[in-house]
Amino acid sequence: MKRMIMVMFSALALMVISPAMAHADRPGGFGIGLGTGTAVSGISGKVHSGDLAFQGVVGCWGYNCYGFGLSADILFSMPTIHDAGVVKFAWNLGGGAAMGVGERGWARRYYDRRYDYRTNFVLHAQFVAGLELIFPDVPLDIVFELRPAIRIVPPARPYLFSGGAHIRFYIQ
Repeated sequence: MKRMIMVMFSALALMVISPAMAHADRPGGFGIGLGTGTAVSGISGKVHSGDLAFQGVVGCWGYNCYGFGLSADILFSMPTIHDAGVVKFAWNLGGGAAMGVGERGWARRYYDRRYDYRTNFVLHAQFVAGLELIFPDVPLDIVFELRPAIRIVPPARPYLFSGGAHIRFYIQ
């Protein structure tokens, strides 16, 4: 747990120290497609505002769709890593939250049978580090993310090796 907190603070320091740059190479408008957040799979959306981007996923909570889920993140766009002409490689860092609501008792089946969950609500805090594949000729991006998270409700538990992916088409 301490190691994860140190990694999050280090990443935050990197975001503050890194120079602010305009990222005109990223698609404009609103991106919509399919994606996964922390334990949420469904419709993915993203909008850029300068060096910031806001993304969210609305859909099923859990890998067996135990209920409704929502994941929302604020991302800081970092400089492009490599421009291969057809595709540009960029990255982002950020954080957010995910929540899930399901039928009574689903959390007991989904998480840990040792606890008697009396709630149908789950909340996570998450950190996001993403690799973006941007196609300049087509308003499309494909993103692969590392998403370590901490479950806050019910009993706290870290998820150090959580991941996600998105594919979105941008509407100008």
